[in-house]
Amino acid sequence: MSVKQISVFLENKPGQLAELTNVLSSNGISMRALSIADTRDYGIARIMVDDPFGTLIILKDNGWIAKVTPVLAVS
Repeated sequence: MSVKQISVFLENKPGQLAELTNVLSSNGISMRALSIADTRDYGIARIMVDDPFGTLIILKDNGWIAKVTPVLAVS
């Protein structure tokens, strides 16, 4: 099944993941899945939510760099 995944750019510094989850929480968005890949300078949080396009708008309105991509989900 194809689902939508949101990739969010995070600076590799303390508190970035907390800020991201606070924005999601304060807007009533629950994550179904989370994966993080990091390097020395930045990370990419990949999340799945119920409303990916609505979440993308909220993230961008709050200054986050993010994009939606289709991925294959397997249970």
